[in-house]
Amino acid sequence: MACLGRADRRTRLWCVLASLTPDLDGLSLLFGLDVYARYHHLLLHNLLFGVVVTLVSAYRVGLRPLSLGLVFLAFLSHLVGDYFGSGPGWGLWPFLPFSDKFYVCECAWNLVSWQNTLITLGAIAVALWVGVRQGHTHVEFVHAGLERTVVDTLQLRFRRSGSTGGPLP
Repeated sequence: MACLGRADRRTRLWCVLASLTPDLDGLSLLFGLDVYARYHHLLLHNLLFGVVVTLVSAYRVGLRPLSLGLVFLAFLSHLVGDYFGSGPGWGLWPFLPFSDKFYVCECAWNLVSWQNTLITLGAIAVALWVGVRQGHTHVEFVHAGLERTVVDTLQLRFRRSGSTGGPLP
C-alpha cells in the first residue's frame, strides 16, 4: 500500500505492521485449537482495531493524511484477504464491539488455493517491480546492506533486459 503514494520508509514500515497486526489474535493458538477457533478473526480483525493501529502509527509517521490513509488501507487489505481467502466458514466481525454481526463470504476459497497462490505471486511481482522502479524492498526492514544488494541486483538485471518499462528514476 505504501508504494502507492511513494511513502517514506517510516510509513512503509507502518503499512507492513498494520497489515500484519490483525493476526496477533492468532497467538490464541498457544492456548489450544478450541481457543484459536473461537478468538482468531474475533479480537483484532475489526475496524476499531484498525483505527487504533492507525492512530498509534500517527505518533511515528505524523499527522499526514496520505500516510495515515495508507496505513489504514494496509490494515483493511488484511481483512479483505481474510474475508475471501481464509477458507469457507471463516468470517469476520468487522464492527466489534459496536455490533456482533458476523459476516461470512459464501464464495470464500480455501487458504491453500490457486487464488491465494496467484495473489502471492502477484505481490512478489509488485515487490520486485517496486525494487526496480522505486529502489526499495521489504528487505529494508531486515538489513539495510542486504536490501541495497537486492535492489542493485534487481536494477542491474532489469536494466540490461530493458524490462522496466522506461528509464529508472
